[in-house]
Amino acid sequence: MKKIGIVVTIIVAIAASLVALSTSAHRINYAAARTVNFTEEEVPISKTSLANFDVKSISINVPQANTIFDVRKDTFSNYILQLGYDEASKTYKLYFLKRASSGSKSIIPAKSIILKKREMSLIAGGKILTGKDDIYVGIEDALFTINRKTMSVKSVKLPAVRFKISENLVPDEEFVQNNYIIDVAKLDNEVAISQNCATSILFYDTRTGKFRTVKLPESFGTVNHLLALQDRNILFVTNFYSGDKNFTINNKFGYLNLKTNAFNIFNLPVSYLFTVNGTVYGMSPVKGLIKLDENFSKVEFTPLSRLHILSPLVSSKDKLWFVGSDIDTKNLLDETLPANNTVTYYSDKLTKPVEYIGLYSFKDRALKKYYLPLISMGHAYGGYSANTQKAPEKALKGIELIKQIIPEENGSVILLKGAGKALEVNP
Repeated sequence: MKKIGIVVTIIVAIAASLVALSTSAHRINYAAARTVNFTEEEVPISKTSLANFDVKSISINVPQANTIFDVRKDTFSNYILQLGYDEASKTYKLYFLKRASSGSKSIIPAKSIILKKREMSLIAGGKILTGKDDIYVGIEDALFTINRKTMSVKSVKLPAVRFKISENLVPDEEFVQNNYIIDVAKLDNEVAISQNCATSILFYDTRTGKFRTVKLPESFGTVNHLLALQDRNILFVTNFYSGDKNFTINNKFGYLNLKTNAFNIFNLPVSYLFTVNGTVYGMSPVKGLIKLDENFSKVEFTPLSRLHILSPLVSSKDKLWFVGSDIDTKNLLDETLPANNTVTYYSDKLTKPVEYIGLYSFKDRALKKYYLPLISMGHAYGGYSANTQKAPEKALKGIELIKQIIPEENGSVILLKGAGKALEVNP
């Protein structure tokens, strides 16, 4: 084991004490930043082996025009919830999916709800949050509450974003004007909301219908993904744009103590956070898999960074599912190739599969790999170069993209691909 003491750079506090500006319906708080002192300890992978998973193809019969933003297993029902945009009707819809029958290889929509018409210039992302009594869905600048018993839908329009990053600190100035919802998390009677290019977190009180905003330090950059620890009244936040002129992304994360309004910042790149049995884990492009201790003062890391995580991470029954690669995905083919949201293109020189379904055991620190087959793409799937309008001369190899991973109660997972296709994987 190797231990390294690290002191995170002190970040000037936005305010030495809590400052609140009150209005009748919207309160503004300024969070005070604090230094986090933590140590690191490396915990290596104990064993890597090839997996003998039982993998079956299944279909998901949802209209193909949909752009999918979020898919998750509803832990309070047997449904898979899918949030998407329907191009034909210009509306955002929530689908309740289920197996056509027991053991069926087909997943079908049992019902769907039209939530709203598109209003923003961009087709905005969205997020689903499941609760015992209600389902919350954030789309564009609106939060929807769906009652499970009655299936009634209530919506509230979010107030204008008060604090956002400067336009000259993002690649696209128009992008700053689209403050759509990125993520939502539940803390007691409040829903925490992160919005595109915002440097603050919005909180919605489900009892009173009032909002409050917590302004984060400028040095943190824009907010991204959220992770709530309800029993400790703590909200973790990853950043996206760091606020530097190099457009650096995902270079730090922090947590907001809702009792003290202190915001604690880690200068450690993390793109995704999740919990397993109450313990906070994350995926760092630099350190790989990280684990925080109970006091958030020690970081254990397992060097998975060379695996190049290509999909959302899903923890299920003390194991971690993901899709990884043995090579750097920057080695993909020329950017002049036509965009394809169902296949990753590789050079014709690739002779063996490099992308795999990964299953990591937290207990045993063992990794199993199941390699996804290469597909002969002919001449770029019939596409043309954007510059020459001619078909590429070389034949290509490809691997179908895995877009989402859905855990099942029996320990298996469903891996969603494009065009209504999926894989059912039993370990």
